Amino acid sequence: MWIKSKEGKLINLDRVDTIEVNPLNSIICKIGDRGVCLDSFKTSEDAMESFNVLQEVLKANELAEF
Repeated sequence: MWIKSKEGKLINLDRVDTIEVNPLNSIICKIGDRGVCLDSFKTSEDAMESFNVLQEVLKANELAEF
């Protein structure tokens, strides 16, 4: 599954090791020792809401593959 970062960079989520919300309210995908910012938010609540939606999409995609 592919996703586009806020800079327009395409990221293959199959290669992502972790996805996290950092203290600056940004959602970061880590691939090895590199991090790519998916998006930044004004509040931690907005970041967590988007992160939770992303998790649900990833779970649904994972189930659809089987």
